[in-house]
Amino acid sequence: MAPTEHLLSLLIARKPPFRSRPTPVVRARVGASRATYEHDGRSGDIDLMLWPVNFTLACVGYDVLAPFVAYGVEAGLRYSDPAAIEERLKTIVADSRALLPRLGQRATIPFNRMAEWGADGRIAPGAPVYSPFVRRKPRLELE
Repeated sequence: MAPTEHLLSLLIARKPPFRSRPTPVVRARVGASRATYEHDGRSGDIDLMLWPVNFTLACVGYDVLAPFVAYGVEAGLRYSDPAAIEERLKTIVADSRALLPRLGQRATIPFNRMAEWGADGRIAPGAPVYSPFVRRKPRLELE
């Protein structure tokens, strides 16, 4: 990946199979492994990092699909064998190409819809909570 390439891209299928309207999926490329982007990884939870982008898409009316994250796309800082990087990149390219025909099978990220918000703009009593960014408790308990 050249330093000038974008780390995030947005893929919007006009009308994937089994969906009634255009459906976006965020594609992200990161340099480290999947484990480092888990909830307890040193890079932080990738789902939380992408949440603001996905939430914005949901706010304008899209059913947002689970993101496609390409892990281990090493650019300037390389810590893997060049042959291993090349093989990883080939797999990522193949997976990315296979994404579009299977968009209709990809999971939708749950977000609260307008009916689940009160007149004051806060989450309504009894509405589901899908993210630590929107919660009932004022303080986020870490442990």
